[in-house]
Amino acid sequence: MKRELLWNNYAKPMLRKESSVSIPSIRNLPQFDPDAEIASLTLTIPSWNSSIERVLKVSDFKIASDTAKYKLKYQLMCLISTTNNILKKIGGNIIMDGNTEDLQKFVPQVHFEQIPIKNLCSNQDYQRNLSIKHVQRCCS
Repeated sequence: MKRELLWNNYAKPMLRKESSVSIPSIRNLPQFDPDAEIASLTLTIPSWNSSIERVLKVSDFKIASDTAKYKLKYQLMCLISTTNNILKKIGGNIIMDGNTEDLQKFVPQVHFEQIPIKNLCSNQDYQRNLSIKHVQRCCS
């Protein structure tokens, strides 16, 4: 009995005090920022410039392989094209008129056979046979 009384002194339930602080919701979405993507790109481009300048200082283009130079040229042309698209949207001057003749050597020479849709048919050899039960089950 004595232990029970001692235990009651220690195990009294604590009453919660209600706080005046509002509990935040689980997920508060940030306010929309229309400049966020543009600001992100603006902060990223200087690192591209420093990488390009480092390649200009360190690399010897005379001994670099033709494959490496073609790949670099292709990526730079793509960057110029994308830059021109952004400049058009913001009303800036275009860097280059989009001469894509040099890019044609990177496009594989592929022949696509054009078949009118009315002449298309499926190859029945690749399909499994369906029983009447399968068809009835799908229809029901």
